[in-house]
Amino acid sequence: MLWHHPDAILCCSFKEKPMFTFANKAGLDMLETSLIALQDLKLDKIFDESGRKALFSDISKLMEQVLFETRFLTTHDIKLRTSSLL
Repeated sequence: MLWHHPDAILCCSFKEKPMFTFANKAGLDMLETSLIALQDLKLDKIFDESGRKALFSDISKLMEQVLFETRFLTTHDIKLRTSSLL
């Protein structure tokens, strides 16, 4: 299902050296590469310094939002389960 999604979907690892780990067909077409060559394509080859700073800033904000929502949903789910048992 992800493979044929019309929007480009790119998955990245932000460990020691940021790298792509997956892209659907639209993502591969956008990057003009193949699935095999994807891991050799480093983010620093795609973004300039300001682009990398913006990307890392956005990733940081996104991760904070996901962490908050995960905590909220988990707490909310526990409250719903507890109240349904009463």
